[in-house]
Amino acid sequence: TASMWLVAEPRQLGDTTSGYLGPEQLVGQWVDSQGNAVHVMSTDAYDAKLIAVLQKPPRPDIHLSLRAVMLGGGWQCGHSLLDPVWTTEVQLHWVAMDGRVSVWVRPQELDEGDETEGDERAADDDGDRAAPDENTSAK
Repeated sequence: TASMWLVAEPRQLGDTTSGYLGPEQLVGQWVDSQGNAVHVMSTDAYDAKLIAVLQKPPRPDIHLSLRAVMLGGGWQCGHSLLDPVWTTEVQLHWVAMDGRVSVWVRPQELDEGDETEGDERAADDDGDRAAPDENTSAK
């Protein structure tokens, strides 16, 4: 039987000449059009191997690989390709083989930058004073 799986030729991550989004633009929190919370993270500090974890309790989490490819918008997530026409840095459009589209957007509440400020304070300090400051400001 013929395979319905998409097999796309891999792409070197450094190839951004075609306007492809870089891995750093994909990493982080998203919300998709099916109501899933999506967390994209790197599983390899040296090679930017990305995975997307789709969460929608009580269903078990779905783990999908994200690969740089030579088709579409330059990325494949599971069996869907990033749409090069509709995708922007703040809205990712994924098209499945059967034509279904999933749209990912950044959640509103993360615009405050709480996580990055905490990371910067911890990096600037020796760590002894950063944790109590964070705890008191959170109350």
